[in-house]
Amino acid sequence: MSLLPLLAAAGQFLAESTAVGLLGGVIGAVLGMVVVVAVSAIRDWTPVLDVRLALGAPVAGALVGLLAGLHPSLRASRMEPVDALRS
Repeated sequence: MSLLPLLAAAGQFLAESTAVGLLGGVIGAVLGMVVVVAVSAIRDWTPVLDVRLALGAPVAGALVGLLAGLHPSLRASRMEPVDALRS
């Protein structure tokens, strides 16, 4: 059994989980900003947005996705690539 296909399967799992986490962070940050602006407009308030939080949410999402994909990718690296992708 060659090591390269096993690492490729593990890398695919990690890449997918990180991308999903990043996308979730982006969507969450955008929805959060839209809600803050909408509520502020309805209540006649001045919206206050912290740019660091808006930029940090996708990073945090990507890190959570990476950590969440770690176990499945390690499990996948111990089996044949075709079997890992099927399960």
